[in-house]
Formats: sequence, C-alpha cells, structure tokens
Amino acid sequence: GTGDWSAAPEMYPRYGKWITAFVQRYHKDGSGALWGVEHYNEPWEGGGISGWARDCVQYRALMKLIAESARAASPKIKLLAASSIMNTEDKLYSDGSKEFDGYVDILTDHYVKAPMCYGPMVAKAHGKQSIETESWIVNTEYRLPLGVSLFLASGQLRINPWHPRALFDTVP
Repeated sequence: GTGDWSAAPEMYPRYGKWITAFVQRYHKDGSGALWGVEHYNEPWEGGGISGWARDCVQYRALMKLIAESARAASPKIKLLAASSIMNTEDKLYSDGSKEFDGYVDILTDHYVKAPMCYGPMVAKAHGKQSIETESWIVNTEYRLPLGVSLFLASGQLRINPWHPRALFDTVP
C-alpha cells in the first residue's frame, strides 16, 4: 500500500511524449483499435492499494497531461477519468470550476453493482457520458441479461465486464 507507481513530476515531459506516441500508434486518428484513454486508478487513494501515493493536485496535473498529450495525437480520442465517478467528481469539480470539461469526455466507475449505479446521474450533471469499467455483474451467464438490464435501467449505457472470471458477484 505504500508503492508509488505514478509518474514523478520530473518525468511528466517524457510521460507526455509516451502518451502521444501510444495514441498515434493505436488510435490512428480514429481508425485504429484504441478509442479512449483512461486516467486510472482510484484518485482518492493517497498511498492506498492503488499505489498512487499522490494527492488531488497531482491527479489533476496528470489528467491534464494525459488529455493534452492524447489530443496532440488525435482530437478524436476520448478521455476517461477515472474509476470512481463520485471521487472523480470530487477531485475534478469540487472547486466549482469547469476547468476539466475539456479534459474529460467520459466519467468512469469501478466495481459498481446495478443497484448502486449513480454514475449516469453524476455524468449527466456535468454534460458527460458514463461507463462502468470494471463490472462484477453476475455469477452465471444466465444472470447476465438481468445484470445488463438493471444497469441499462439505471441509465448506464456502457458496461465493460473486466474479465469473465470476475463476473462472480450475484445480483440482489
């Protein structure tokens, strides 16, 4: 829980160049396989399990760096932030400014079950789209249609099951 796997501020120029090269290579101005870049992982964890050991100020600086570097390669790339809609909203919008409107297209959520799916409401309030990026929907493929239906009913239009082995939580 004390690891620091984030780019140190002195590495930002190099990291920005890497992001630009990655987007150029895989996005190909919208005709490649890459459609978006997510600023990952949980921004509220200062030294928690995600290993960021960083704060809101650095999270915001990295979001800007990722956005500017990705858009330098292609204005069509989508920018996603960042694995928890509530905490992303807190880190990017709690000061009341609209500074990050140009740096984020889609707010992402993480480990949310359909009954707790409030992401679409938060995203709508900021004029953004919402996606669940690490769904743990159901424990059998028979329940998958039910899980997807519940997410859709909650307003979540995009769902990304992390991995078939992760679909183990039962739907209440």
